[in-house]
Amino acid sequence: MSKLNWSQLLLGLLLTLAIGFLAVQTGKEFIRTFPFPYGWSELQLSYAGGFVRRGLLGQLAFVFHPMIDARRFLVGLLITVYIVVFGAIVAMVCLRRSLTALVCLLSPVLLLFPYNDLLAFGRKDVFIVGAFVASVLLAKRIPGKRALVAMMAIYVVPGLMHETAWAYFPMAVAFLLHEQGGTRPQRWSAQVVLFAAGYLLVVAVVIYAFRGTHAQADAIISSWQAALPGSFSSPHNAAAWLASDVDGNFAAVVTSILFPLPIKSIIAAAVLTLAPIATYAFVSRPALVHTPVGIWSLIVAGLCMLAPGVLAADWGRYLHIACMQIFVFFLAISRQERRDSWERVPPELWPLVATLVLIYSSSWALLHFTDKGSFLMTGWLYRFFQP
Repeated sequence: MSKLNWSQLLLGLLLTLAIGFLAVQTGKEFIRTFPFPYGWSELQLSYAGGFVRRGLLGQLAFVFHPMIDARRFLVGLLITVYIVVFGAIVAMVCLRRSLTALVCLLSPVLLLFPYNDLLAFGRKDVFIVGAFVASVLLAKRIPGKRALVAMMAIYVVPGLMHETAWAYFPMAVAFLLHEQGGTRPQRWSAQVVLFAAGYLLVVAVVIYAFRGTHAQADAIISSWQAALPGSFSSPHNAAAWLASDVDGNFAAVVTSILFPLPIKSIIAAAVLTLAPIATYAFVSRPALVHTPVGIWSLIVAGLCMLAPGVLAADWGRYLHIACMQIFVFFLAISRQERRDSWERVPPELWPLVATLVLIYSSSWALLHFTDKGSFLMTGWLYRFFQP
């Protein structure tokens, strides 16, 4: 990637400031919803009853609670991570100077997703996206298997916050194979795949062993209610799901599909998001490795990203995470092409381009979850003109 010039720096600064402003404002709104949205109980899962899946973030908040209110700690951390992670993606877009990439970035399913749906802001998805961005940056700087080891270590952090993170780890492995596999023998790629598969097998065993019990759920609830009155006030909380098994989750999703989940709207959102990403991938000529291992790594990564939707019905969240990773993948692996550079747009066309981008990014939005109606909702532009 080339160095940033003054126009790229200015655009990057403005977008990062906008991200910061939206993160702070959304964080203020989210903290006022305590304790009723499901997301708060998810954030507060801890190790009060012993080591258990999803407990890392809540344990940190519980430990620091005597010094800083847990609600402020959690929301402050979320705001910081949103700014850092989304700011890094903005920097990657500015380095590319791609108008298509800029349109992708401003999709309601990508950068704007957690700000359009208040309850999505309070989930742990940004840590998963952050792990992928960090893995991409490491894979471009650290050679060989050391990069894989570093990626494995990185994914432990979001994985201990939510086990779904490891379903998105294969995409990071696929990026490593395509970024470094072109200059290495296929034996190296096969070894990377075997090491990654072994890592995920160990992770699966650990998740099953520490999946959670009703006693641990009760300990988490009682500890938080003593430390922060009002916690886990809603009967529909993450501690209850923590003690459920995979069969129960799967059955709930199947029941939702049969009676029925709004599948058409999530497909429409996927098309509206993936079409610009596919366009960017086409014009930027990504440097993919066309070997059996390289091709299959992308197929397996894609199937793994679909897996969370089989076990849970938060399809808006999972579409957001998957599309963010796909976008960053192509953004980081693309060649230096200027065919769609915004610098090639004539000045007289910029008002039209800006209007079209504004309409695309603000006329619709995506819910992180719904069990009726539609995953799609009107964007802030429509609501702005309502009487």
